[in-house]
Amino acid sequence: MDYELAKQLKDAGFPQKEPNGFSGLLAHVKGNADDSTYYPTLEELIEACGDHFFTLELRNGGYKRWEAHEAYYNNHHDGSTPTEAVARLWLALNAS
Repeated sequence: MDYELAKQLKDAGFPQKEPNGFSGLLAHVKGNADDSTYYPTLEELIEACGDHFFTLELRNGGYKRWEAHEAYYNNHHDGSTPTEAVARLWLALNAS
C-alpha cells in the first residue's frame, strides 16, 4: 500500500493507531507527527469490512491483479496487492 491510499483511508475515517511490532507502519510526512498515517494490515482491513467482505481472488490473466469481492452486491475492487484491493473495498463501503 502506498502513502496516498493510506491517507485516503485515514481521511475516510479508518481508525488510526500506533503500530505494534511489524503489524502496521506509521508514516510521517516531513517529520510532522500531525500528518502521520497508519498503514493497516490485511487482517485489519478485512475485519473492518465486516459482513460486507466476501472473498479475495488473484486474477492472473497475463498480469497479477487482486480482487476483493463484496458480499451483498456484485461489486469488486482491485489492486496490485491483497491489502490494496481490500483497502479499496473498505473505501467504497465507507464513501460519504
